[in-house]
Amino acid sequence: MNIVGILINTLPTYTKRVITNLKKLDIEIHGVNEKSQIVITLEQETDEMLTEQLTKVQQIQGVLTAAMVYHHIDE
Repeated sequence: MNIVGILINTLPTYTKRVITNLKKLDIEIHGVNEKSQIVITLEQETDEMLTEQLTKVQQIQGVLTAAMVYHHIDE
């Protein structure tokens, strides 16, 4: 199991829309701040599945960056 923490930077006018789209992807949201940053975690069995899910996050309209800040592999 791959578990990663992601920091997302959004356009301020799109933050709520990005949150709505993350929820549609069934992604766990841990926090949002006044700088339009969102903290999420992704959990997937394989690296390929994780990459696919991260790509979907990066393609959400209003997302400027989505950077991995934590990675744990649980065997």
